[in-house]
Amino acid sequence: MRYWKKFLSVMLAVLLITVALPGDTGVKADDVTNYIVNGDFETDANSDWKADNWTASAAVNPYAWIDTSGTKVLRIKAAGIAASGTVSQIVQGDSGGRLPDGIYTLEAKVQGDPNEVSSLKLFAKDTGSADVESANVISTSMAAAFYQVKLENIKVTAGSCSAGLAVQLNGALAAWTWTLDMDNVSFYKTGEINYTVNGDFETDATADWKADNWTASEDINPYAWIDTSGTKVLRLKAAGSAKSGTVSQTVQGLSGGELPDGKYTLQARAQGDPGEVGSLRLYAKNTGVADVTSSNLVSTTMSAAFYQIRLENIEVAAGSCTVGMAVDFNGLLAAWSWTLDIDDVLFYKTGELSGSVPTVVSVATPAVIPTIVNQAPILPAKVTASLSNGNTSDVTVIWTSPAAILYTGAETIGTTFTVQGTAWDNVAGTDFPVVATVNVTCKSFDLNADSTVNVGDLAIASYNFGSKTQDSDWNSVMASDVDGSGVIDNADLVLISDGILGD
Repeated sequence: MRYWKKFLSVMLAVLLITVALPGDTGVKADDVTNYIVNGDFETDANSDWKADNWTASAAVNPYAWIDTSGTKVLRIKAAGIAASGTVSQIVQGDSGGRLPDGIYTLEAKVQGDPNEVSSLKLFAKDTGSADVESANVISTSMAAAFYQVKLENIKVTAGSCSAGLAVQLNGALAAWTWTLDMDNVSFYKTGEINYTVNGDFETDATADWKADNWTASEDINPYAWIDTSGTKVLRLKAAGSAKSGTVSQTVQGLSGGELPDGKYTLQARAQGDPGEVGSLRLYAKNTGVADVTSSNLVSTTMSAAFYQIRLENIEVAAGSCTVGMAVDFNGLLAAWSWTLDIDDVLFYKTGELSGSVPTVVSVATPAVIPTIVNQAPILPAKVTASLSNGNTSDVTVIWTSPAAILYTGAETIGTTFTVQGTAWDNVAGTDFPVVATVNVTCKSFDLNADSTVNVGDLAIASYNFGSKTQDSDWNSVMASDVDGSGVIDNADLVLISDGILGD
């Protein structure tokens, strides 16, 4: 008999493990946090048959918190007329704090009358990113039993969001007839938002074997975007001599907006020749707090397979930053030998800033900016700011547009003028005036590159006389347009003649 008791106890344990008990949220991992409050609709502190923490729009009221099969559900009942509306909740972090930045999934169990519920969608809005909504999840079998509905890839950066269910009722049923039940709502994090663009190096829009959105310093070019094992990687190849340099990207927020203030982690996968790669470091700069660089991440086993490298606790308060990898090659290999592959670069937020964030103390005046006569000056998008913690950071500048008369016409050559701008400190909420000096110049008169301005240069310009930007051969003759007007005319000949006389 004791064997039968033991057998029955084991079978009972298996049954309890494998059968979903009432209240199961559908979240697979025990350590995943459900940020929905009262997602099983079990509490009603006001005893008004309205589930705590949930709000229903007027069009779908009345809704009721009722007991069915021993558990509570959110029940939406027909009002006898067609209606559209929502049931939603403001989702926050633990204890009402900030909801961590990341990618989330919203899911619930629903059961209802498919003839009465014409549309049923999950949604998330006010996320700090794009509002998202599922397709219509109505099922013809939804009356038979509860079934799971899900909305994935919800990007949250606002510290909270609104999540819920949008429903359209046909209004064909009598008032207070059962229409739709919802239960076990969960909103949980499934991944991090990667703020790098093309971090897997899969795109090359210009087909030049250079991965989009990444910049390599000249010392370690050429670098190549290549196919390996069915995916693309950033491959750095030996140049036959010792080289040092960087591969980097300016990181912004979603859709090119401000990168949220906070602590970040930069990570990537690397594989290379440990005998050739003298050092490999991750770094972040222009963060608005402090530049940070990892220790040397080269591994003696790095040639065997890709391995993870990481730089943590990067504090960002500038609205953007520059991240990348710094490498030193030993130069022992023949040119174009395989040296180092980088893949799957991630830059994601891990927490909020600790302590006070440094503010801007002063802004540096940019160097004198040259511009070709008849061409508007290209002003720097950012200037260097000194911070209250002793570090420096690049800050964005908004410039006023200079009047065209300041750089248009031969008489402006050799003149200078100033442009006013404003740099914004998003921490202190103050702005700083910036002044840029522009010097109006013209193109070189030495068209034949013999280091002398002479009649040979004048002859070239005369031969190209009358050419203009619309001509098919403009790229080959445009050097003669020394005043940048878009046409080779008398003004160019006069300037070159004056240059000859000046010599």
